[in-house]
Amino acid sequence: MRAIIGAIAAGTLNAEVAIVISNNPVAPALDFARQHGAPTSHISQTTVGPEGNVDRAIAEELEKNGADIVVLCGYMKKIGPETLKAFEGRILNVHPALLPDLKGHWGDAIHKEVLRRRRDNPDNPEFAWTGATIHIVDEEYDHGEHILQERVAVCADETPEGLKARIQALEITMWMDVLQDIIAGRLILGKERAPLRR
Repeated sequence: MRAIIGAIAAGTLNAEVAIVISNNPVAPALDFARQHGAPTSHISQTTVGPEGNVDRAIAEELEKNGADIVVLCGYMKKIGPETLKAFEGRILNVHPALLPDLKGHWGDAIHKEVLRRRRDNPDNPEFAWTGATIHIVDEEYDHGEHILQERVAVCADETPEGLKARIQALEITMWMDVLQDIIAGRLILGKERAPLRR
């Protein structure tokens, strides 16, 4: 999220942040967004009640603020059916692995598993690569159509922290590429979904 807001502020990404939503009222992301003039909202069971209410409130807040696409940046909860319907095919997430590999795994555990497999299988080319996947969000975790995948080589002697840093840098580049493709009309999302034209 910081990279996206920073690129918009720098004029290298011709977009506007409609709103930043978090389920954590003290999330650093909300402070960062406010500091850059972006609208923010805290929506959780604490503020609106059961999960169905949270889903409805998120959909309404996104629509009220004129969001065209939804980018999940560290939002770990499953997106509810009302939000999925309101923004069908227009919700994007990044997974720090080459989906479907390590589907459903979270956080640092992904990088630890990648390195474990590399060390335990040094001659297997399948475990010599990892990367990231930007995909459309649907009803299942880490399941929707892949928009972009990029690979990086796995170094058996590196630390999980080092691999994580490399993947995060890759994710930033990928987000910029995907968002630029959307802005330029090379990537059409939503019900009229069209394949990427580069």
